[in-house]
Amino acid sequence: MFMARPYPWKPEDDALIGTAPDSAIGKRLGVTDKCVQRRRYRLGIEPFVKHAPGRSVDWTEAALALLGQMSDGELGRRLGLSPKIVRAQRNRLGVAAFCPAGAPSTGWTAEREAKLGTVPDRVLAQEMGCSKSKVAYRRRCLDIPPHNHAPRGILPGHVALDRAKLRARREALGLTRSALAGRKAPIACLHLGRIESGHLKTVKPETLTRLCAILKCQPEDIIAGPAE
Repeated sequence: MFMARPYPWKPEDDALIGTAPDSAIGKRLGVTDKCVQRRRYRLGIEPFVKHAPGRSVDWTEAALALLGQMSDGELGRRLGLSPKIVRAQRNRLGVAAFCPAGAPSTGWTAEREAKLGTVPDRVLAQEMGCSKSKVAYRRRCLDIPPHNHAPRGILPGHVALDRAKLRARREALGLTRSALAGRKAPIACLHLGRIESGHLKTVKPETLTRLCAILKCQPEDIIAGPAE
């Protein structure tokens, strides 16, 4: 069965995200709009919003106070804007979506994102009143393994890495996964993502040595246990 290879995202590719619709970026890079969308979610970049020709949006204090107090569509009609523009401004300010009294809220709050992976997707979906696929999609975008995920055991001659330590060290140096994978580390960017998400637990000793050299740390700083 043919398996598509993951797109090797480069810093210049990431710089394009959000400057045009996902479909336009996808055509330019030769990938699907869903691929661009997943990358945009992972980087925390708001979607591209095209304003009406010749018009700029002037968000007054009164207009900002209405965000989240009614649906994006209703507020857009009052202000003469599209729902996408209203939603983008609301997300930019971290305002939760409007939820009528008595209706379950399907917006993603920090508290709900903290539950991802700690309970089954089905349970969180029932709590939010949304589909299980929506919860699973959000979890995957944040690189969070599913509840009770059982990683494979340590292979002979491999070393178990601590994903939290690895990510903390990488972020402390200001390195993205693609940047780390591009510094001659014998590990693909996809594998780095699988390690940090908990789906891949081990690497070869030579890979550990090269990673430590790039991350400027000792093996015990990023391993979860002794090498077998």
